[in-house]
Amino acid sequence: MNLNKSYSVGFLYILVLIFSLNCNKEKKAEEIDFRTKYFGSFRFRLITEFWMRGQANDYDTFFYNGVIRKFESNDKIDDLYSGSEDSTENVNEMITIEFSQNLKIISSINKDGSLISKSGYHYVHEGRFVNLDSIKFYVGGFGGLGGGVNYFVAGNRIK
Repeated sequence: MNLNKSYSVGFLYILVLIFSLNCNKEKKAEEIDFRTKYFGSFRFRLITEFWMRGQANDYDTFFYNGVIRKFESNDKIDDLYSGSEDSTENVNEMITIEFSQNLKIISSINKDGSLISKSGYHYVHEGRFVNLDSIKFYVGGFGGLGGGVNYFVAGNRIK
């Protein structure tokens, strides 16, 4: 009987050891992906600036419950940036920010929370996380020589 009890205790010890090793692997994987602390639901305030040469600028403000999440390759379909792909971008540093129903940007992010600026033909975005619960960024340059649109965005995490 003592032999069976020894096997049972040994078996339980092995199960606990395997479980704890798996938990450590998951935790280490999350620690490696520094972006996860920035993911979540955000309440965005979007100020849209409409400008036309020779006219006064118009501004419109509205709010949207959006999301900041891990980049997925199909996000490029609705990304506001329409330039050619940058082969130097590391997908392990990219995030997707959906700040309005039809407005989404993809950005690389530094460990300090700053968005890596991106520019192209009639496009630029730049910004940063002020802290883990707040982000501010600018997306602009849309339009032509006579007029266009710029977005000034601030978001706060929804708790």
